[in-house]
Order: sequence, then C-alpha cells, then structure tokens
Amino acid sequence: MTDKLDPRLSDFSFEERHAGHVEKMIDTHVHYCGDPADLAMLAEACSVNRIETMFVIASRQPDQERWMKEVDDALGVGKGAVPYYMLDLQSNDAGQVEHAFDLGFWGLKWIGNSIAYDDHYFDPLLKRAQELHMACLFHTGVLSGGKQTGSGMSLMRADMMDTVAKRYPELLIQGAHLGCPNIEEALWGPEFCDNLMWDCSGGCRFHCEANPYVLHSAVHRRKNAWKAITFATDSTQGMYPPEWADGWPSKIEHRMAEWQKILAALPVPPTSEQLDDFFYGNARRWVERIRSGRKE
Repeated sequence: MTDKLDPRLSDFSFEERHAGHVEKMIDTHVHYCGDPADLAMLAEACSVNRIETMFVIASRQPDQERWMKEVDDALGVGKGAVPYYMLDLQSNDAGQVEHAFDLGFWGLKWIGNSIAYDDHYFDPLLKRAQELHMACLFHTGVLSGGKQTGSGMSLMRADMMDTVAKRYPELLIQGAHLGCPNIEEALWGPEFCDNLMWDCSGGCRFHCEANPYVLHSAVHRRKNAWKAITFATDSTQGMYPPEWADGWPSKIEHRMAEWQKILAALPVPPTSEQLDDFFYGNARRWVERIRSGRKE
C-alpha cells in the first residue's frame, strides 16, 4: 500500500479486526428471514456502521404483512429499509407483483427459477413490474441451492441482465453478486443500459481477492462501471453472534475490510470519488430513482 491510496483503502487491518472508516454507507443486499433477533442485529449494525439504508429481502417469510410491519418498526420502510418481495418463479402470474406492491414493497427478488431469466415466459412479471415501477433484484451466477426448482447458474447468467434491461428500458434492474463468476460480462451491461446496476455481495469477493485482474479488467476504461457497482453484504444478522465473530465487531465491518483489501490491490485502485460512489453514492441515486417512480 502507498500513501497515495485513499485512507479507506489503507487504514484497515485484518490482524486487528477493523475496517477503514467510511463516513456513510448503503447496503444493497440484506436478508431478513423472520427472526426478530436477527432484525434487531441488523438495526444495530446500521447504527454502529453508519448505514443509512438497507435493501432488505423478505426471505423464506410466508407472513409478508407481519414481515413488513417488523421491518418498518425496526428500520423504517423508505428510510432505513427498501423492502423486496420474494417472487415465486414457478409461476408467471403478474398478480403476485400487484400483491407485493399493495403490501408496500418497493422491489421484487428473483431467485430459484427453472426457466432462464430472459425467456419470454417471465414477460408478464417484468411488464407489470415496469408498469408499477418496482425494482427487480436478480440473483445471478453460481447458486448454492436450487435443487428443489432445478435452478442453477446457466439459468441465471449475468449477460441475461443486459437482455432484460434492453427489453424493459424503464425497469430498474439490480444484479446480485456481480454475476459471479462472470464479472466481466456483468459490467459490460451498464455501459449501454442505465437501468442496470450490480451489488458486490456474496462469493464474488473471493473471486476478486484471488485474482484482482478479474475486477480490474471489468472496470478499466469503462466509463459507467464505477457508477454501476454498490457495496453489499448479503447479511442476515448484521452483527456477528459472539461464537462467529473471530474478533470482528460486526459482519458489516468484516465485509467492508474485505472489499477495501480487494480494491486496494487493483492495478489501478479507485479514486476517492469512485469509493464514495461504491459505498454510498450509486445506491443513493438508485433509491431516489425507485422512489421517484413509485405510484402509490
């Protein structure tokens, strides 16, 4: 590391278990599975780590109305939380999009599909989501589960987001996990589609740490790439339970330090302005785009 690096890329330490200070952040990929204790830890993590907003996914939660009330009470829907409804992708009934909108959700989470995302089978869902200005967050790339639905990486490729974004140019599309392992394909899309952005959550951090050139080649000399990626944790608790902590005060800080290490190792590290966008600015603009399009 050199003195030329932004302090956010030099003032972290894995040995001492702390991240470099980031003044404010938005976490664009978080799960709340219905355990109030986990939600309390997410709320604490927001306060401790200066997280203004979390994109919170209603994972494995059958009682969506109760889920919404709990998230609103803990974080504030539209303030501390942007809520995402989990679609059932074994159906293309647009009624579930309308149901999610009526419950107050701002977006829709896509995962577990047995048909490719860019297949016209999903047109009813995508068309209604665009009409209601509901953002769509797609799991892309490798999938740890999916055995029940027959889903997997070939049905959730990063390059499909480019196809969907062009087909539905008013639909705000968030690809999860940088399309891992197809990171370069993922970041070609935003060069030509301003309705597509990516969250840097999940296993893509291991891929980028092992080979920084994977991320470098995806962002280098791309005019829109640094405007299209956001910090995210894929967390379910925020704060580490003591038995998992290994000295880290929070899962958020651990993820921050991992990305600070990755970004510092790039052949051309990001500028201070690009870091501002990565941790906060890009997501802030995305939230405002969702908010301005909503029709109550």
